[in-house]
Amino acid sequence: MKLTIIKSDLSAAIRAAGPAVAKSAVSPSLKCFKLFADTANSTLVLSGTDLELGVRAVAPAQVLRDGACFVAADFLANAVKAAPDGDISLDVGKTAELKVAGAKYKVPVEDGASWPDWSRDQSETATVFRVGAVVLCDLMRKAQVAAAQKETETKFLTSGVLLDLKGGTLAAVASDNRRISVASVRHSSDVTCAAIVPRKGVSAILSAFGESGHELLVSVTSGKIKVETEGVQLWSGLMAGRFVPWRDVVERAAKKAKAVRAEFEPANLLGAVRRAALTGDDNDSAILWRFADGKLSLSLTGRAGESEVETEPLSAFETDGEVSLFPNCTTGFLSAAVGAGYSAVEVRTGGPKEGVLFGVSGWQYLEMPCVKE
Repeated sequence: MKLTIIKSDLSAAIRAAGPAVAKSAVSPSLKCFKLFADTANSTLVLSGTDLELGVRAVAPAQVLRDGACFVAADFLANAVKAAPDGDISLDVGKTAELKVAGAKYKVPVEDGASWPDWSRDQSETATVFRVGAVVLCDLMRKAQVAAAQKETETKFLTSGVLLDLKGGTLAAVASDNRRISVASVRHSSDVTCAAIVPRKGVSAILSAFGESGHELLVSVTSGKIKVETEGVQLWSGLMAGRFVPWRDVVERAAKKAKAVRAEFEPANLLGAVRRAALTGDDNDSAILWRFADGKLSLSLTGRAGESEVETEPLSAFETDGEVSLFPNCTTGFLSAAVGAGYSAVEVRTGGPKEGVLFGVSGWQYLEMPCVKE
């Protein structure tokens, strides 16, 4: 196997396939990239898998000799990252010889006998739909705000993101049982499917397609999701189990959230919450949100003392009310809203026991209240 490839093309393939490489594995080949050079198509196919996730990325290359090999993923990623822009040469025999702008590396190649050919699995009929990469990644980023950061033993699955296509709407939903984030768009497909993508699969999709402007082909079976473009193919196992009945929960919250309704500038509200949280503890202190006299007052009493911060809404609210929320949850949503460029966020609540429903175009975020008995 012998080829020359531009650094930027190889870097893009490594960025796409890297999240799928096993960090620790019984088989050494699972800690490697599989490289396949194809003279007929003038491409290098770079693949990685940990048996739960797999990515295959295709990059243009000047291939002088066909072949395949397995090279340690960490070494290849670091060597390419450190290389200056330009051509990278790879010549594989008993060892892999990498030449980069005056530097030359010789590294062993691994035996890939135990490496699975996951891409050929066509055993089950899939539900298929298309969606833009920008759209899918935007939905997943917004939903991920409410996903649990650790695997937890709860009634409903909490660490993954649900992709739910139904009735002409594609939604991405996540919940850690304290909050729910729902991002949705209208979709032309008439198919119906629901797939709970694990946290690692979500991260891999964002890494592989987050900067892509291409349309994605998404295929879902009972145990696997496959997302692909012409240059990248990704598969991930799915989480089995029940997901929170999010439609019912959000609908009930919307019906009850009628006591207070106002709009705020997300950056100002985020700053106010962060300032109010300075006197609290990391996990146990809740901020009291008091809507009164046309203003929102945020107060917190904690070990460090007491705080009270006022901020004004963009639109007046007619009814007073109050509710307590944990700041570490609220700031996650508001930070994402600011990052997404929203200029206004609607805040609705039904009172101390009803929580708060935040809303922007195509995105609803429900946070449960902190209720002290």
